[in-house]
Amino acid sequence: MNLKLSAAGFAIQSAKGAAKAQPAWWGPVGGGGLVSFELEQTEDELTSAQVGAIGEYRAAVAIAADYESRMWPASIGALLYAVLGDIQTSEGTPAVKAVLTTALTGVNNDLTFLAKTAGAAGNDITVALVDPSGNDQDLAVTVSDNAISVSLATGSGGLITSTALDVRNAIRAKAEAAALVEASVAPGNDGSGVVTALAAANLAGGADASGTGASTHVITPDASLPWCTVFGAKDTERKAASDCKLDSLKIEWEGNNPVKVTPTWAGMGVAWSDAAYVPVLDESLLDYLKGIHLTAVLDLDGSGYDGGAEIKSGSVEIKRNIAGDTKSGQLEPSSLDEGSFECDVELVVRVPDLLPVRLLLTGAVDGDSVSADVPYGEFSLTFADSPDSVALAATRVAWKTSEPEASPAGGPAELTLQGRCYGNPAITATVINAVASY
Repeated sequence: MNLKLSAAGFAIQSAKGAAKAQPAWWGPVGGGGLVSFELEQTEDELTSAQVGAIGEYRAAVAIAADYESRMWPASIGALLYAVLGDIQTSEGTPAVKAVLTTALTGVNNDLTFLAKTAGAAGNDITVALVDPSGNDQDLAVTVSDNAISVSLATGSGGLITSTALDVRNAIRAKAEAAALVEASVAPGNDGSGVVTALAAANLAGGADASGTGASTHVITPDASLPWCTVFGAKDTERKAASDCKLDSLKIEWEGNNPVKVTPTWAGMGVAWSDAAYVPVLDESLLDYLKGIHLTAVLDLDGSGYDGGAEIKSGSVEIKRNIAGDTKSGQLEPSSLDEGSFECDVELVVRVPDLLPVRLLLTGAVDGDSVSADVPYGEFSLTFADSPDSVALAATRVAWKTSEPEASPAGGPAELTLQGRCYGNPAITATVINAVASY
Protein backbone atom coordinates (compact mmCIF):
# COMPACT_ATOMS: atom_id res chain seq x y z
CA MET A 1 0.00 0.00 0.00
CA ASN A 2 1.24 3.47 -0.91
CA LEU A 3 -0.36 6.13 1.31
CA LYS A 4 0.73 8.85 -1.11
CA LEU A 5 -2.01 7.50 -3.37
CA SER A 6 -4.72 9.00 -1.19
CA ALA A 7 -7.66 11.25 -1.94
CA ALA A 8 -10.96 12.29 -0.39
CA GLY A 9 -14.24 13.88 -1.33
CA PHE A 10 -17.87 14.23 -0.42
CA ALA A 11 -21.39 14.75 -1.72
CA ILE A 12 -24.50 16.33 -0.26
CA GLN A 13 -27.39 13.92 0.26
CA SER A 14 -31.02 14.76 -0.48
CA ALA A 15 -32.03 13.40 2.93
CA LYS A 16 -30.95 11.16 5.79
CA GLY A 17 -30.67 7.58 4.55
CA ALA A 18 -30.12 8.65 0.93
CA ALA A 19 -26.40 7.89 0.74
CA LYS A 20 -24.54 8.91 -2.41
CA ALA A 21 -22.75 6.28 -4.45
CA GLN A 22 -20.12 8.63 -5.86
CA PRO A 23 -18.48 11.87 -4.64
CA ALA A 24 -19.58 15.19 -6.11
CA TRP A 25 -16.18 16.76 -5.26
CA TRP A 26 -12.88 14.90 -5.05
CA GLY A 27 -9.23 15.78 -4.73
CA PRO A 28 -5.83 15.12 -3.14
CA VAL A 29 -5.26 15.67 0.58
CA GLY A 30 -2.50 17.11 2.73
CA GLY A 31 -3.08 14.54 5.47
CA GLY A 32 -5.78 13.20 7.75
CA GLY A 33 -7.43 9.94 8.63
CA LEU A 34 -9.96 10.15 5.76
CA VAL A 35 -12.83 7.81 6.73
CA SER A 36 -12.06 6.15 10.07
CA PHE A 37 -13.48 4.55 13.21
CA GLU A 38 -13.21 5.51 16.86
CA LEU A 39 -13.96 2.29 18.71
CA GLU A 40 -15.04 2.30 22.35
CA GLN A 41 -13.64 -1.08 23.47
CA THR A 42 -13.32 -1.50 27.22
CA GLU A 43 -12.04 -4.11 29.63
CA ASP A 44 -14.80 -5.82 31.61
CA GLU A 45 -13.80 -5.30 35.24
CA LEU A 46 -14.94 -8.49 36.95
CA THR A 47 -13.32 -10.72 39.53
CA SER A 48 -11.78 -13.88 38.15
CA ALA A 49 -10.00 -17.04 39.19
CA GLN A 50 -7.40 -16.06 36.63
CA VAL A 51 -4.62 -13.57 37.18
CA GLY A 52 -5.70 -11.45 34.21
CA ALA A 53 -9.06 -9.93 33.42
CA ILE A 54 -11.66 -12.01 31.62
CA GLY A 55 -11.83 -9.91 28.46
CA GLU A 56 -13.21 -6.81 26.78
CA TYR A 57 -16.46 -5.64 25.22
CA ARG A 58 -17.41 -3.13 22.58
CA ALA A 59 -19.87 -0.43 23.64
CA ALA A 60 -20.01 1.90 20.65
CA VAL A 61 -18.25 2.99 17.50
CA ALA A 62 -17.98 6.52 16.20
CA ILE A 63 -17.66 6.90 12.45
CA ALA A 64 -15.60 9.96 11.52
CA ALA A 65 -13.74 11.54 8.64
CA ASP A 66 -11.12 14.25 8.48
CA TYR A 67 -8.61 15.47 5.94
CA GLU A 68 -6.75 18.58 4.86
CA SER A 69 -7.52 19.94 1.42
CA ARG A 70 -7.29 23.27 -0.38
CA MET A 71 -9.72 26.12 -1.02
CA TRP A 72 -11.03 25.00 -4.39
CA PRO A 73 -13.66 27.50 -5.57
CA ALA A 74 -16.31 24.85 -6.25
CA SER A 75 -16.09 22.54 -3.23
CA ILE A 76 -15.53 25.31 -0.65
CA GLY A 77 -19.09 26.51 -1.26
CA ALA A 78 -20.42 23.05 -0.50
CA LEU A 79 -18.27 22.74 2.63
CA LEU A 80 -19.45 26.13 3.94
CA TYR A 81 -23.05 25.09 3.26
CA ALA A 82 -22.45 21.78 5.06
CA VAL A 83 -21.12 23.50 8.21
CA LEU A 84 -23.42 26.55 8.23
CA GLY A 85 -26.69 25.16 6.92
CA ASP A 86 -28.49 27.95 5.01
CA ILE A 87 -27.70 28.96 1.44
CA GLN A 88 -29.26 31.49 -0.92
CA THR A 89 -28.10 31.40 -4.54
CA SER A 90 -28.54 33.96 -7.29
CA GLU A 91 -27.27 33.70 -10.84
CA GLY A 92 -25.33 36.41 -12.62
CA THR A 93 -24.30 39.77 -11.19
CA PRO A 94 -24.82 39.63 -7.42
CA ALA A 95 -27.12 42.00 -5.61
CA VAL A 96 -25.40 45.08 -4.17
CA LYS A 97 -26.20 46.82 -0.88
CA ALA A 98 -27.10 50.51 -0.93
CA VAL A 99 -24.88 52.82 1.14
CA LEU A 100 -24.68 56.39 2.40
CA THR A 101 -21.50 57.98 3.76
CA THR A 102 -21.88 61.47 5.20
CA ALA A 103 -19.60 64.43 4.52
CA LEU A 104 -20.40 66.61 7.53
CA THR A 105 -18.61 69.78 8.47
CA GLY A 106 -15.99 69.00 11.12
CA VAL A 107 -13.55 66.18 11.83
CA ASN A 108 -13.99 62.58 13.01
CA ASN A 109 -17.77 62.91 12.78
CA ASP A 110 -18.78 61.13 9.56
CA LEU A 111 -20.89 58.00 9.45
CA THR A 112 -21.60 55.19 6.99
CA PHE A 113 -25.05 53.60 6.68
CA LEU A 114 -25.11 50.28 4.81
CA ALA A 115 -28.41 48.62 3.91
CA LYS A 116 -28.89 45.34 5.74
CA THR A 117 -30.42 43.70 2.64
CA ALA A 118 -28.79 43.82 -0.76
CA GLY A 119 -30.87 45.09 -3.66
CA ALA A 120 -32.33 48.19 -5.26
CA ALA A 121 -34.94 48.48 -2.49
CA GLY A 122 -32.17 49.75 -0.21
CA ASN A 123 -32.07 52.97 -2.25
CA ASP A 124 -35.45 53.91 -0.72
CA ILE A 125 -33.96 54.11 2.79
CA THR A 126 -33.35 57.64 4.06
CA VAL A 127 -31.39 58.93 7.06
CA ALA A 128 -31.83 62.36 8.62
CA LEU A 129 -29.89 63.97 11.48
CA VAL A 130 -32.18 66.57 13.01
CA ASP A 131 -31.26 69.57 15.12
CA PRO A 132 -34.19 69.77 17.62
CA SER A 133 -33.57 73.51 18.15
CA GLY A 134 -34.00 73.29 21.89
CA ASN A 135 -31.96 73.15 25.08
CA ASP A 136 -31.03 69.91 26.88
CA GLN A 137 -32.66 67.60 24.33
CA ASP A 138 -32.08 63.83 24.44
CA LEU A 139 -30.78 61.77 21.55
CA ALA A 140 -33.67 59.80 20.00
CA VAL A 141 -34.20 57.61 16.93
CA THR A 142 -37.54 57.17 15.17
CA VAL A 143 -38.40 55.06 12.13
CA SER A 144 -41.30 55.43 9.73
CA ASP A 145 -41.35 52.87 6.93
CA ASN A 146 -37.89 53.31 5.32
CA ALA A 147 -37.15 56.70 6.90
CA ILE A 148 -34.74 56.87 9.84
CA SER A 149 -34.73 60.13 11.76
CA VAL A 150 -32.19 60.88 14.49
CA SER A 151 -33.07 63.77 16.77
CA LEU A 152 -29.71 64.91 18.10
CA ALA A 153 -28.88 65.67 21.72
CA THR A 154 -28.22 69.26 22.75
CA GLY A 155 -26.65 71.01 25.72
CA SER A 156 -27.89 73.82 27.94
CA GLY A 157 -27.11 76.36 25.24
CA GLY A 158 -28.95 74.46 22.53
CA LEU A 159 -25.81 73.35 20.70
CA ILE A 160 -25.64 69.79 19.36
CA THR A 161 -23.61 67.44 21.60
CA SER A 162 -24.09 64.06 19.87
CA THR A 163 -20.91 62.52 18.48
CA ALA A 164 -20.74 60.13 15.54
CA LEU A 165 -20.26 57.27 18.00
CA ASP A 166 -23.38 58.38 19.89
CA VAL A 167 -25.43 58.35 16.70
CA ARG A 168 -24.03 54.99 15.60
CA ASN A 169 -24.82 53.41 18.96
CA ALA A 170 -28.32 54.89 19.06
CA ILE A 171 -29.19 53.48 15.63
CA ARG A 172 -27.79 50.08 16.54
CA ALA A 173 -29.88 50.10 19.73
CA LYS A 174 -33.12 50.91 17.87
CA ALA A 175 -34.40 47.60 16.53
CA GLU A 176 -36.42 49.08 13.66
CA ALA A 177 -33.44 51.15 12.47
CA ALA A 178 -30.94 48.33 12.93
CA ALA A 179 -33.16 46.13 10.75
CA LEU A 180 -32.76 48.61 7.89
CA VAL A 181 -29.11 49.67 8.10
CA GLU A 182 -25.77 48.82 9.64
CA ALA A 183 -24.44 52.07 11.08
CA SER A 184 -20.68 52.52 11.49
CA VAL A 185 -18.12 55.27 11.82
CA ALA A 186 -16.89 56.18 8.35
CA PRO A 187 -13.36 55.10 7.36
CA GLY A 188 -10.75 57.64 8.42
CA ASN A 189 -12.84 58.83 11.38
CA ASP A 190 -12.68 57.77 15.03
CA GLY A 191 -16.23 58.88 15.83
CA SER A 192 -15.28 61.37 18.54
CA GLY A 193 -16.41 64.44 16.58
CA VAL A 194 -19.78 66.13 17.10
CA VAL A 195 -22.11 65.65 14.15
CA THR A 196 -24.08 68.35 12.35
CA ALA A 197 -27.64 68.33 11.06
CA LEU A 198 -28.25 66.40 7.84
CA ALA A 199 -31.39 66.70 5.71
CA ALA A 200 -32.99 63.37 4.85
CA ALA A 201 -30.65 61.65 2.38
CA ASN A 202 -31.18 58.43 0.45
CA LEU A 203 -28.83 55.49 0.46
CA ALA A 204 -27.59 54.84 -3.06
CA GLY A 205 -25.91 52.25 -5.24
CA GLY A 206 -28.14 49.32 -4.33
CA ALA A 207 -28.81 46.93 -7.20
CA ASP A 208 -30.70 43.69 -7.67
CA ALA A 209 -29.03 40.51 -8.90
CA SER A 210 -29.26 40.25 -12.67
CA GLY A 211 -28.01 38.49 -15.75
CA THR A 212 -26.46 35.09 -16.21
CA GLY A 213 -23.04 33.61 -15.67
CA ALA A 214 -21.33 33.13 -12.34
CA SER A 215 -23.52 32.28 -9.34
CA THR A 216 -23.41 34.02 -5.98
CA HIS A 217 -24.01 31.84 -2.91
CA VAL A 218 -24.70 33.61 0.39
CA ILE A 219 -24.30 31.12 3.24
CA THR A 220 -25.28 31.73 6.88
CA PRO A 221 -25.76 29.62 10.04
CA ASP A 222 -28.92 27.55 10.41
CA ALA A 223 -30.13 25.28 13.21
CA SER A 224 -29.99 22.14 11.06
CA LEU A 225 -27.30 20.91 8.68
CA PRO A 226 -27.54 18.90 5.45
CA TRP A 227 -26.70 15.19 5.42
CA CYS A 228 -23.63 14.20 3.41
CA THR A 229 -21.63 11.18 2.26
CA VAL A 230 -17.85 11.34 2.69
CA PHE A 231 -15.45 9.26 0.59
CA GLY A 232 -11.84 8.32 1.23
CA ALA A 233 -9.26 6.28 -0.66
CA LYS A 234 -5.89 5.12 0.62
CA ASP A 235 -4.40 3.45 -2.42
CA THR A 236 -6.76 0.52 -3.10
CA GLU A 237 -8.64 0.72 0.20
CA ARG A 238 -11.78 2.74 -0.34
CA LYS A 239 -14.63 3.42 2.02
CA ALA A 240 -17.45 5.87 2.40
CA ALA A 241 -19.19 7.22 5.49
CA SER A 242 -22.87 7.91 4.96
CA ASP A 243 -25.36 10.09 6.84
CA CYS A 244 -22.59 12.49 7.88
CA LYS A 245 -22.76 16.00 9.26
CA LEU A 246 -19.87 18.43 9.20
CA ASP A 247 -18.75 18.89 12.80
CA SER A 248 -16.14 21.58 12.13
CA LEU A 249 -14.47 23.42 9.29
CA LYS A 250 -11.14 25.21 9.66
CA ILE A 251 -9.81 27.60 7.02
CA GLU A 252 -6.22 28.76 7.54
CA TRP A 253 -3.42 30.42 5.63
CA GLU A 254 0.09 31.74 6.17
CA GLY A 255 1.64 34.43 4.02
CA ASN A 256 0.95 33.80 0.35
CA ASN A 257 0.80 30.02 0.71
CA PRO A 258 -2.20 27.89 -0.31
CA VAL A 259 -5.29 28.25 1.86
CA LYS A 260 -5.74 25.03 3.85
CA VAL A 261 -9.25 23.70 4.44
CA THR A 262 -9.78 21.00 7.07
CA PRO A 263 -13.25 19.48 7.46
CA THR A 264 -14.03 17.08 10.33
CA TRP A 265 -17.11 14.93 9.88
CA ALA A 266 -19.28 12.70 12.07
CA GLY A 267 -21.12 9.83 10.38
CA MET A 268 -23.58 7.02 10.99
CA GLY A 269 -22.75 4.31 8.44
CA VAL A 270 -19.81 2.98 6.47
CA ALA A 271 -19.31 0.94 3.32
CA TRP A 272 -16.19 -0.39 1.58
CA SER A 273 -15.79 -0.28 -2.18
CA ASP A 274 -13.72 -2.54 -4.44
CA ALA A 275 -14.13 -0.20 -7.40
CA ALA A 276 -12.54 3.21 -7.76
CA TYR A 277 -14.82 6.16 -7.15
CA VAL A 278 -15.96 8.22 -10.14
CA PRO A 279 -16.44 11.82 -8.94
CA VAL A 280 -18.64 14.37 -10.63
CA LEU A 281 -15.78 16.89 -10.32
CA ASP A 282 -12.16 15.92 -9.72
CA GLU A 283 -10.45 19.10 -8.52
CA SER A 284 -6.95 17.61 -8.48
CA LEU A 285 -5.59 19.73 -11.33
CA LEU A 286 -7.75 22.82 -10.82
CA ASP A 287 -6.52 26.12 -9.41
CA TYR A 288 -7.16 26.86 -5.76
CA LEU A 289 -7.07 30.06 -3.71
CA LYS A 290 -3.97 31.22 -1.86
CA GLY A 291 -2.90 33.87 0.62
CA ILE A 292 -1.77 36.08 -2.25
CA HIS A 293 -5.44 36.42 -3.20
CA LEU A 294 -6.46 37.91 0.17
CA THR A 295 -7.85 41.37 0.78
CA ALA A 296 -9.03 42.18 4.30
CA VAL A 297 -10.93 44.80 6.26
CA LEU A 298 -10.35 44.80 10.02
CA ASP A 299 -12.21 46.78 12.69
CA LEU A 300 -11.15 46.32 16.31
CA ASP A 301 -13.86 48.24 18.16
CA GLY A 302 -16.69 49.11 15.78
CA SER A 303 -15.26 52.54 14.95
CA GLY A 304 -13.32 51.46 11.88
CA TYR A 305 -9.95 51.52 13.72
CA ASP A 306 -7.59 48.77 12.55
CA GLY A 307 -4.39 49.87 14.29
CA GLY A 308 -2.53 49.87 10.99
CA ALA A 309 -2.49 46.06 11.16
CA GLU A 310 -1.04 44.07 8.27
CA ILE A 311 -2.19 40.46 8.24
CA LYS A 312 0.53 37.79 8.03
CA SER A 313 -1.51 34.67 8.68
CA GLY A 314 -4.80 33.61 10.13
CA SER A 315 -7.59 31.12 10.53
CA VAL A 316 -11.36 30.95 10.80
CA GLU A 317 -12.87 27.89 12.46
CA ILE A 318 -16.57 27.04 12.58
CA LYS A 319 -17.73 24.34 15.00
CA ARG A 320 -21.14 22.70 15.27
CA ASN A 321 -20.33 20.29 18.14
CA ILE A 322 -22.15 17.34 16.60
CA ALA A 323 -23.10 14.61 19.10
CA GLY A 324 -23.94 11.02 18.18
CA ASP A 325 -26.66 9.10 20.01
CA THR A 326 -26.03 5.36 20.39
CA LYS A 327 -28.90 3.12 21.49
CA SER A 328 -28.95 -0.39 22.94
CA GLY A 329 -28.78 -3.07 20.30
CA GLN A 330 -26.48 -1.24 17.89
CA LEU A 331 -22.92 0.03 17.91
CA GLU A 332 -23.32 2.82 15.35
CA PRO A 333 -25.07 6.06 16.36
CA SER A 334 -28.76 6.23 15.49
CA SER A 335 -28.77 10.00 15.13
CA LEU A 336 -26.49 13.03 14.92
CA ASP A 337 -27.54 16.19 16.67
CA GLU A 338 -26.21 19.72 16.21
CA GLY A 339 -24.84 21.29 19.40
CA SER A 340 -23.75 24.83 20.18
CA PHE A 341 -22.52 27.02 17.35
CA GLU A 342 -19.01 28.49 17.64
CA CYS A 343 -17.04 30.61 15.21
CA ASP A 344 -13.52 31.73 16.10
CA VAL A 345 -11.02 33.83 14.17
CA GLU A 346 -7.30 34.24 14.80
CA LEU A 347 -5.15 36.74 12.95
CA VAL A 348 -1.40 37.24 13.27
CA VAL A 349 -0.78 40.88 12.38
CA ARG A 350 2.17 43.23 12.15
CA VAL A 351 1.50 46.61 13.79
CA PRO A 352 3.44 49.92 13.87
CA ASP A 353 2.80 50.36 17.61
CA LEU A 354 0.94 48.79 20.53
CA LEU A 355 -2.04 51.14 20.51
CA PRO A 356 -4.36 48.24 19.49
CA VAL A 357 -3.48 46.49 22.77
CA ARG A 358 -4.29 49.63 24.73
CA LEU A 359 -7.54 50.04 22.82
CA LEU A 360 -8.71 46.50 23.48
CA LEU A 361 -7.83 46.82 27.19
CA THR A 362 -9.14 50.29 27.94
CA GLY A 363 -11.64 50.99 25.19
CA ALA A 364 -9.60 53.86 23.74
CA VAL A 365 -6.16 54.31 22.14
CA ASP A 366 -5.38 56.86 24.89
CA GLY A 367 -7.24 55.07 27.71
CA ASP A 368 -5.73 54.81 31.19
CA SER A 369 -7.80 52.12 32.90
CA VAL A 370 -9.14 48.71 31.96
CA SER A 371 -12.69 48.94 30.67
CA ALA A 372 -15.48 46.70 31.96
CA ASP A 373 -16.99 46.67 28.46
CA VAL A 374 -15.99 44.15 25.82
CA PRO A 375 -14.99 45.80 22.53
CA TYR A 376 -16.84 44.40 19.51
CA GLY A 377 -15.41 44.88 16.06
CA GLU A 378 -15.70 43.16 12.72
CA PHE A 379 -13.73 41.68 9.85
CA SER A 380 -14.06 40.84 6.20
CA LEU A 381 -11.67 38.39 4.53
CA THR A 382 -11.95 37.96 0.77
CA PHE A 383 -9.92 35.50 -1.31
CA ALA A 384 -10.48 36.40 -4.96
CA ASP A 385 -8.97 35.10 -8.17
CA SER A 386 -11.30 36.23 -10.95
CA PRO A 387 -13.90 35.01 -11.66
CA ASP A 388 -13.99 33.11 -8.35
CA SER A 389 -14.06 34.51 -4.83
CA VAL A 390 -14.75 33.46 -1.26
CA ALA A 391 -15.58 36.09 1.37
CA LEU A 392 -15.98 35.54 5.11
CA ALA A 393 -17.43 38.41 7.14
CA ALA A 394 -18.57 38.96 10.73
CA THR A 395 -19.95 42.19 12.19
CA ARG A 396 -19.88 41.45 15.95
CA VAL A 397 -16.51 40.07 16.97
CA ALA A 398 -15.21 40.12 20.54
CA TRP A 399 -11.49 40.72 20.07
CA LYS A 400 -8.70 40.15 22.57
CA THR A 401 -4.91 40.10 22.43
CA SER A 402 -1.81 40.35 24.60
CA GLU A 403 1.41 42.33 24.34
CA PRO A 404 4.34 40.75 22.49
CA GLU A 405 7.45 39.90 24.45
CA ALA A 406 10.61 41.96 24.08
CA SER A 407 13.15 40.30 21.81
CA PRO A 408 16.95 40.77 21.57
CA ALA A 409 16.57 40.05 17.87
CA GLY A 410 14.42 43.15 17.47
CA GLY A 411 12.16 43.46 14.48
CA PRO A 412 8.60 44.73 14.04
CA ALA A 413 5.86 44.07 16.59
CA GLU A 414 3.43 41.27 15.93
CA LEU A 415 0.14 40.62 17.68
CA THR A 416 -2.12 37.60 17.70
CA LEU A 417 -5.71 38.82 17.56
CA GLN A 418 -8.27 36.30 18.75
CA GLY A 419 -11.98 36.82 18.32
CA ARG A 420 -15.27 34.99 18.69
CA CYS A 421 -18.12 35.89 16.35
CA TYR A 422 -21.55 36.72 17.70
CA GLY A 423 -24.78 38.16 16.34
CA ASN A 424 -27.33 36.93 13.84
CA PRO A 425 -25.80 35.89 11.57
CA ALA A 426 -22.55 35.30 13.46
CA ILE A 427 -20.75 34.92 10.13
CA THR A 428 -21.68 35.27 6.48
CA ALA A 429 -19.87 33.46 3.69
CA THR A 430 -20.28 34.71 0.12
CA VAL A 431 -18.98 32.42 -2.62
CA ILE A 432 -18.95 33.39 -6.29
CA ASN A 433 -18.19 30.59 -8.74
CA ALA A 434 -19.52 28.62 -11.70
CA VAL A 435 -21.62 26.22 -9.60
CA ALA A 436 -25.28 26.76 -10.42
CA SER A 437 -26.58 25.33 -7.14
CA TYR A 438 -25.56 23.17 -4.21
